[in-house]
Amino acid sequence: MYGTKKISDVKKFKFRINAVRKEKVIMKKCLIVGSAPTRCFNEKEKKSGVLYIAADGGYGQMKKQGIVPDILIGDFDSLSLSEDIPEEIEVIRHPVEKDDTDTMLAVKTALTRGYRDIVLYGCFGGERFDHSIATLQTLTYTAEKGAKAVAVGDSGEGKKPFYVTAIKDSEIIFSEDCEGTFSVMSAGGICIGVSIENAKYNLNNATVTSSFPIGVSNSFIKGKKAKIFVKSGTLWVFY
Repeated sequence: MYGTKKISDVKKFKFRINAVRKEKVIMKKCLIVGSAPTRCFNEKEKKSGVLYIAADGGYGQMKKQGIVPDILIGDFDSLSLSEDIPEEIEVIRHPVEKDDTDTMLAVKTALTRGYRDIVLYGCFGGERFDHSIATLQTLTYTAEKGAKAVAVGDSGEGKKPFYVTAIKDSEIIFSEDCEGTFSVMSAGGICIGVSIENAKYNLNNATVTSSFPIGVSNSFIKGKKAKIFVKSGTLWVFY
């Protein structure tokens, strides 16, 4: 599904936290780069007001782009601190034997410092499939904390990247120029009151569980703003 979509970037949707209560939330942005190989992170310069965090080996990927992260965090099992680290970088070192992945440590650091809009690169793929699942769980954790996180992954050379986010008791509204496919899955347990509007296959107040993939391979309709809503529960949205 990922190779067919034509969504240009992660700004193609509006994300509303606690949509059931219609609250408006202004969120500070954080960009995190992990150690999994990625062609998606291609920023050439830092953006004002954005917090840049390198999760362990993600420092090397930032360095290739000429980006100096604000924070370098992890157990450094995939990065040697013997290399020259600029003094302006805040280095936070954790033991190898720990409960959190380096990506989770980076996300928790961002949340603790008030950043509620998080973009993850280099957190899918690589040799460890379990780390990709851990990234999905990290997205769930972020949604449960009332924040937004989007993970960007490689679909293969010459193809558009794919995106994954999690929503809890809230909604996503995509822009009308989105094309290609998307999937909606329960992040665990039962999701109640799931609705999909302005898509090829719509749902109305449905129950979605983690044991049946009813939400796989839906399609955007160009010119219409697709909307995904869950009243109670957490959904993963792949697009």
